[in-house]
Amino acid sequence: MLGLLFLLASLPGTAERNAAGDIVALDMHGEWVTDADLRQLTAMPKLQRIDLSLTRITDHGLKELRFLKGIRVLNLYFAENVTDEGIAPLLGWKELRPLNLPGT
Repeated sequence: MLGLLFLLASLPGTAERNAAGDIVALDMHGEWVTDADLRQLTAMPKLQRIDLSLTRITDHGLKELRFLKGIRVLNLYFAENVTDEGIAPLLGWKELRPLNLPGT
C-alpha cells in the first residue's frame, strides 16, 4: 500500500478512488506526463478511466498501457504525439467506450 501511495504522489494530476480505496480514475489532462509515468499505471489494476488530453505522451508510452484491460474511458484529445501505432495495442480493450482521439 505504501508503494502505491508513493507512486500516486509522484504522478501529476488527480486520482479518484472507489469505496475500497482502489484508484479507478486518473485525470492528467494538461499535465507534464511522460511515457515513464504511463508505465507506472500498470500497478493500478482497477483503473477504469484515464484522461491524457493535452499531454506530450507518445506511441511508446501508450503501449505501456496495453495490459490494463479494464479501461472503459480513454481521453487523448490533442495528445499530438500519438498515432495509429500507439492505439493498435489497445484494440484488445473490450470495455473501452468511448475512445476520444480528436487532435491525435
